[in-house]
Amino acid sequence: LVAIGDATGHGVASAMVTAAAIGACDVLVRKSGKDLQLTELTAALDTAVRRVGGGQLAMTCFAAVLDPDAYEIRFVSCGHTAPYLCRPTDKAVELHALVGRGNPLGSGVPSVPRVLQRSLQAGDLVVWYTDGVIEAKDPAGAPFGDRRLQHLLKRLEKKKLSPKQV
Repeated sequence: LVAIGDATGHGVASAMVTAAAIGACDVLVRKSGKDLQLTELTAALDTAVRRVGGGQLAMTCFAAVLDPDAYEIRFVSCGHTAPYLCRPTDKAVELHALVGRGNPLGSGVPSVPRVLQRSLQAGDLVVWYTDGVIEAKDPAGAPFGDRRLQHLLKRLEKKKLSPKQV
């Protein structure tokens, strides 16, 4: 399981929402083990964020289960930025956005995000990030942006595709 989230706001209230989500995730993972279902996980996270955030705070989240035996990744998105699956080919690094549709946790009416699946190949690298990466500004005030992130990932050295290189 890999899960990444981003609570709205800053300060103690946002930290409490994050702590509640981490706690809910830990409890469900320990309870479910290998039988963990992503729909159950997002329901538990939504409940935790809703209770602690009181309808005033929300959290985006992307959760994925990597299955090395089946060479696949199953994932859900609750309003979070789409990670990129970087796949080295003979010519370049191909990017595949892992796009899912779902509402942020703790906001509006609870909904069940659809679990999606993507095949993996040896050498694939998945890059998770929060909006802080693409919203970061240079000294002139221009945001880094998603296109720039895509360009950077496509230019990675395909023979040494690694987290350290990213």
